[in-house]
Amino acid sequence: METLKFRPTIRGIFILVMGIPLCGWLFYVSITPLPKKIFSLETFITFAFGSFSFICTMMSIYYFFKIKFIRLDNDSLTIIYPLLFRKITIPFSHISKIEDEPQIIKVSTRSGVSTFFEGKRIFIQFENKKIDIDSFQTNNFDDLDS
Repeated sequence: METLKFRPTIRGIFILVMGIPLCGWLFYVSITPLPKKIFSLETFITFAFGSFSFICTMMSIYYFFKIKFIRLDNDSLTIIYPLLFRKITIPFSHISKIEDEPQIIKVSTRSGVSTFFEGKRIFIQFENKKIDIDSFQTNNFDDLDS
Protein backbone atom coordinates (compact mmCIF):
# COMPACT_ATOMS: atom_id res chain seq x y z
CA MET A 1 0.00 0.00 0.00
CA GLU A 2 1.34 3.43 -0.88
CA THR A 3 1.28 6.31 1.56
CA LEU A 4 -2.02 8.17 1.47
CA LYS A 5 -2.15 11.82 2.51
CA PHE A 6 -5.30 13.70 3.44
CA ARG A 7 -5.53 17.44 3.94
CA PRO A 8 -8.38 19.72 5.02
CA THR A 9 -10.86 20.77 2.37
CA ILE A 10 -10.87 24.30 1.05
CA ARG A 11 -14.58 24.47 1.92
CA GLY A 12 -13.91 23.74 5.61
CA ILE A 13 -11.00 26.17 5.86
CA PHE A 14 -13.00 28.90 4.06
CA ILE A 15 -15.94 28.54 6.45
CA LEU A 16 -13.64 28.75 9.48
CA VAL A 17 -11.58 31.66 8.15
CA MET A 18 -14.72 33.62 7.26
CA GLY A 19 -16.51 32.63 10.47
CA ILE A 20 -13.89 34.06 12.80
CA PRO A 21 -14.01 37.70 11.61
CA LEU A 22 -17.73 37.64 10.81
CA CYS A 23 -18.77 36.37 14.25
CA GLY A 24 -16.18 38.61 15.92
CA TRP A 25 -17.55 41.62 14.04
CA LEU A 26 -21.14 40.71 15.03
CA PHE A 27 -20.00 40.45 18.65
CA TYR A 28 -18.31 43.85 18.48
CA VAL A 29 -21.30 45.51 16.79
CA SER A 30 -23.78 44.06 19.27
CA ILE A 31 -21.80 44.98 22.41
CA THR A 32 -20.43 48.41 21.38
CA PRO A 33 -23.64 50.48 21.63
CA LEU A 34 -24.53 49.46 25.17
CA PRO A 35 -28.05 50.50 26.18
CA LYS A 36 -28.49 53.16 28.86
CA LYS A 37 -30.93 51.14 30.94
CA ILE A 38 -29.35 48.18 32.68
CA PHE A 39 -32.48 46.08 33.26
CA SER A 40 -34.42 46.30 30.03
CA LEU A 41 -35.45 44.02 27.20
CA GLU A 42 -33.09 45.84 24.86
CA THR A 43 -30.13 45.13 27.16
CA PHE A 44 -31.12 41.48 27.45
CA ILE A 45 -31.40 41.05 23.67
CA THR A 46 -28.10 42.87 23.11
CA PHE A 47 -26.22 40.66 25.57
CA ALA A 48 -27.94 37.48 24.33
CA PHE A 49 -26.97 38.22 20.72
CA GLY A 50 -23.49 39.31 21.79
CA SER A 51 -23.01 36.14 23.83
CA PHE A 52 -24.15 33.99 20.90
CA SER A 53 -21.73 35.81 18.56
CA PHE A 54 -18.91 35.43 21.08
CA ILE A 55 -19.54 31.68 21.41
CA CYS A 56 -19.57 31.31 17.60
CA THR A 57 -16.28 33.21 17.39
CA MET A 58 -14.64 31.01 20.02
CA MET A 59 -15.92 27.83 18.33
CA SER A 60 -14.54 28.99 14.97
CA ILE A 61 -11.15 29.73 16.53
CA TYR A 62 -11.15 26.35 18.29
CA TYR A 63 -11.94 24.44 15.10
CA PHE A 64 -9.42 26.52 13.15
CA PHE A 65 -6.66 25.39 15.50
CA LYS A 66 -7.89 21.78 15.34
CA ILE A 67 -7.28 21.53 11.55
CA LYS A 68 -5.52 18.25 10.90
CA PHE A 69 -3.49 16.56 8.18
CA ILE A 70 -3.66 12.77 8.00
CA ARG A 71 -1.08 10.36 6.59
CA LEU A 72 -1.79 6.64 6.28
CA ASP A 73 1.23 4.33 5.89
CA ASN A 74 1.59 0.55 5.78
CA ASP A 75 2.06 0.30 9.53
CA SER A 76 0.66 3.47 11.12
CA LEU A 77 -1.74 6.37 10.97
CA THR A 78 -0.18 9.81 11.51
CA ILE A 79 -2.27 12.86 12.39
CA ILE A 80 -0.60 16.26 12.29
CA TYR A 81 -2.08 19.40 13.85
CA PRO A 82 0.14 22.09 12.24
CA LEU A 83 -1.25 25.07 14.16
CA LEU A 84 -0.83 23.30 17.52
CA PHE A 85 2.62 21.91 16.64
CA ARG A 86 1.40 18.41 17.50
CA LYS A 87 1.93 15.09 15.75
CA ILE A 88 0.26 11.81 16.72
CA THR A 89 1.51 8.54 15.25
CA ILE A 90 -0.71 5.56 15.94
CA PRO A 91 0.60 2.09 15.07
CA PHE A 92 -2.17 -0.17 13.81
CA SER A 93 -1.54 -2.53 16.72
CA HIS A 94 -2.70 0.16 19.19
CA ILE A 95 -6.03 0.84 17.47
CA SER A 96 -8.79 -0.89 19.43
CA LYS A 97 -11.88 0.08 17.44
CA ILE A 98 -12.86 1.90 14.24
CA GLU A 99 -16.45 3.06 13.79
CA ASP A 100 -18.16 5.00 11.05
CA GLU A 101 -21.48 6.76 10.85
CA PRO A 102 -23.28 9.00 8.39
CA GLN A 103 -22.80 12.74 8.73
CA ILE A 104 -25.63 15.04 7.68
CA ILE A 105 -25.43 18.82 8.02
CA LYS A 106 -28.80 20.51 7.62
CA VAL A 107 -29.66 24.17 7.32
CA SER A 108 -32.94 25.94 7.90
CA THR A 109 -34.29 28.15 5.14
CA ARG A 110 -37.54 30.00 4.64
CA SER A 111 -38.98 27.07 2.72
CA GLY A 112 -37.97 24.52 5.37
CA VAL A 113 -34.97 22.40 6.24
CA SER A 114 -32.60 21.31 3.51
CA THR A 115 -29.46 19.21 3.49
CA PHE A 116 -26.27 21.29 3.20
CA PHE A 117 -23.83 18.38 3.25
CA GLU A 118 -24.12 14.61 3.39
CA GLY A 119 -21.06 12.49 4.07
CA LYS A 120 -19.40 10.13 6.54
CA ARG A 121 -17.55 10.32 9.81
CA ILE A 122 -14.93 7.86 11.11
CA PHE A 123 -14.01 7.42 14.79
CA ILE A 124 -10.67 5.79 15.62
CA GLN A 125 -10.29 4.65 19.22
CA PHE A 126 -6.93 3.89 20.83
CA GLU A 127 -5.72 3.99 24.44
CA ASN A 128 -9.00 5.48 25.74
CA LYS A 129 -8.81 8.32 23.18
CA LYS A 130 -11.12 8.89 20.26
CA ILE A 131 -10.16 10.71 17.05
CA ASP A 132 -12.86 12.03 14.74
CA ILE A 133 -12.22 12.27 10.98
CA ASP A 134 -15.07 13.52 8.83
CA SER A 135 -15.63 13.97 5.13
CA PHE A 136 -16.64 17.63 5.48
CA GLN A 137 -13.21 18.69 6.71
CA THR A 138 -11.01 16.06 5.03
CA ASN A 139 -10.10 16.05 1.34
CA ASN A 140 -9.93 12.63 -0.44
CA PHE A 141 -11.97 11.09 2.40
CA ASP A 142 -13.25 8.32 0.11
CA ASP A 143 -9.72 6.85 -0.11
CA LEU A 144 -9.56 6.67 3.69
CA ASP A 145 -13.06 5.21 3.97
CA SER A 146 -12.41 2.32 1.56
